[in-house]
Amino acid sequence: MEHLTLRMVRPDLENLTNYPLPVGYHFRFYQPGDEVFWAEIEYSVGDFETIEKALDMYHHDFGTNTEELRKRQLFLCTDSGEVIGTITAWSTERYTPGVNGLIHWVAIKPDYQAKKLGRPLIYAALELMRTWHTDAFLCTSTHRLRAVRVYLDLGFIPYIREENDKAAWELAAKSIDHPVLKEYM
Repeated sequence: MEHLTLRMVRPDLENLTNYPLPVGYHFRFYQPGDEVFWAEIEYSVGDFETIEKALDMYHHDFGTNTEELRKRQLFLCTDSGEVIGTITAWSTERYTPGVNGLIHWVAIKPDYQAKKLGRPLIYAALELMRTWHTDAFLCTSTHRLRAVRVYLDLGFIPYIREENDKAAWELAAKSIDHPVLKEYM
């Protein structure tokens, strides 16, 4: 499948469905040094060619604002202490004028995917995001169709800004059977 960007929005953060973590896992907030865990996780899912490139992106996107990271960046861990996933309840101005919530850099190590951890991870970030925002925006791609289904199930809808956005959603709708995507078939 062609690799196209899919933009999504959740127009409000009300009526969130709670997805608790399965037994054996917990969340924790960013601690200094966690950028290495973040880079390893993002590298493990194929987002970067090297861990060094992932670290460069981390510093580009998040800078050194550790106070904000301590409030907005979550890590998913096993109860034995392994850091296996990450998500950030960040902010953006790419959706509508003003500052909007941004679900940013969601990833779970491949060995832990398909274990019912994605929905709780995203739910936790959305719940956290309610502290600062009334809506949420994210970008993903046609290469992440399992994640797209999770986002749709959690109340995100396609965000069409340009004609190529519509084409990307039409392509995604061919592979995802979801009621929200019926109009793109």
